[in-house]
Amino acid sequence: MFLDEIQKVYSLINPNLTDGKHILAKTSDTEIITFVDVVLGLSREKNIDLYVTGSNSKMLSTDIITEFRDKATNIQLSPLSFEEYYGYVGGSASEALYDYMQLGGMPLAVVKRAEEKKEYLRGLFETTYFKDIIEQRSAP
Repeated sequence: MFLDEIQKVYSLINPNLTDGKHILAKTSDTEIITFVDVVLGLSREKNIDLYVTGSNSKMLSTDIITEFRDKATNIQLSPLSFEEYYGYVGGSASEALYDYMQLGGMPLAVVKRAEEKKEYLRGLFETTYFKDIIEQRSAP
């Protein structure tokens, strides 16, 4: 089972307390069900391989790792090294190094057409640095 961008799941007031209705939780509510509860519940089911992804500031918290201690393996994905990048693009090593230094090694950027690369990277930068980091700084 794949749960992509799990941090976008809304917390609910425990449905046992609301006659089974799904009501979004407020920060002041105490009896809530969060994505952590959902993932932990699914992790107890037999015959489920569970893969959870998240990419924003809520997933950067060390609190998340603590919640899943001894229940998960954290796989960190990094950009391509120059060796990996060059192994894919080939050609002149100096031109490849120049492009790598300009555009980095984000795998999706490497396979995009030249005119799409900068727009993709600009969007990635705005999402990662502006939205996620600002959200992390403004979190309670």
